[in-house]
Amino acid sequence: MHEDVSRTDDSDATWQHGIFEHAPGKCTREAWDVNEQAHNLTDWSQHYDQYGQGAFYGRIDELHLPGMQVFKEYTSQALDQQCHVWPDSLWIGIPAERQPCRINGYALEAGDIMCQPGGHDFALTTPDTFAIHCLVLRRDWLLEVAGESALTLLEGDPQHTMRLGVTQGTRRGVTFLMDRLIKRLGPGFEVQVHQGILSLAVAAILEEWTPLTDRYPSYHHRRQVVERVREHVNRGEPAPVSIESLCRIAHVSQRTLHNSFTSILGLSPMQFIRFNRLNQVRRRLCDPLSTSTIGQVASDWGFYHLGQFAQDYRRLFGESPSGTQARYRARESVAVKIGGAICVLSRNRLDRSSKPNHFSTAAEMVGLRNKYRLNGDLRAVHAGYRDRRGHIDAHRELLHNRKADDNDMQLLVM
Repeated sequence: MHEDVSRTDDSDATWQHGIFEHAPGKCTREAWDVNEQAHNLTDWSQHYDQYGQGAFYGRIDELHLPGMQVFKEYTSQALDQQCHVWPDSLWIGIPAERQPCRINGYALEAGDIMCQPGGHDFALTTPDTFAIHCLVLRRDWLLEVAGESALTLLEGDPQHTMRLGVTQGTRRGVTFLMDRLIKRLGPGFEVQVHQGILSLAVAAILEEWTPLTDRYPSYHHRRQVVERVREHVNRGEPAPVSIESLCRIAHVSQRTLHNSFTSILGLSPMQFIRFNRLNQVRRRLCDPLSTSTIGQVASDWGFYHLGQFAQDYRRLFGESPSGTQARYRARESVAVKIGGAICVLSRNRLDRSSKPNHFSTAAEMVGLRNKYRLNGDLRAVHAGYRDRRGHIDAHRELLHNRKADDNDMQLLVM
């Protein structure tokens, strides 16, 4: 479940590739499920699997400026992210606080930044309590600002430029400017001034970047091993339950299989299989239109001992399988009922539009809200989140405490 905390749009703006041409637009979205978090980012195609244990909380602060998309993403649990940014663009990602993560299976060193051209698939493996600042720059805007020096990043081999080295001052300065842009959008916001400042920061990256192309000799082979197993599992074929069956799928020895998964994902092969299958089950349970029972869904993905499955599910996601299913079905039921009631409300307003002293829309909606607040389905939704609220508030407090010292950072970019 996500909620738009705030949003500023311009109805006259021209939309191209998800980016406003003439005016800034800002939105903040929160999510309590990794699948919803993956879909909350504008114009990206993403698929998230949760690896970290416990209830999930995610937040995206997103800002659109002419020719660019600026956002900061926070996720409370370790994730496997399959990403695809919109075409004719360049993505730059800067992890906060030098947090360890992997891009396409290769671990970042302290101070590295990430880069990928639009229209290409790439994978991120991120740890618990992870935050990242991101820029997506449209190709024509980038070429206008940086000229042909940007072509190497736009048209070069994505594997060659996925990790870039820049100075620590540039890295911290860019993230500081991005934070200021996201937090201070409001009346009097001078788009051209702030975008001009950010353009200088982008130009600094393009002048300094050095491709970090070192690879351990078996990197490409190990990544292929992981992808073979991933493709087999995602096809929905009978789930492998032994190391021997995984070795046959990947055409490698047990030692190579283990080394491939631990170096590329930081997980053992069997951990990967279990997490992948649990995430697949959760997606099915989150479908409010599904008529399958929990036992049927679990067995479809190779879980035949339902007691052990329920324990593993609760350990990973912080709630029971029945809790997930009931919450999403209740939410769909409430949405349908409220949607139908709003249609009736609108029709009634048209029918009595010539009558004096009828209720205002706001008053009618308050009454409607109070009516359905007493509905058992909506109470089920509230109950499903009540025990998660303390966990969510803890992560919000962590985000608040991570704010940088503005005085020190201002000295950095002066």
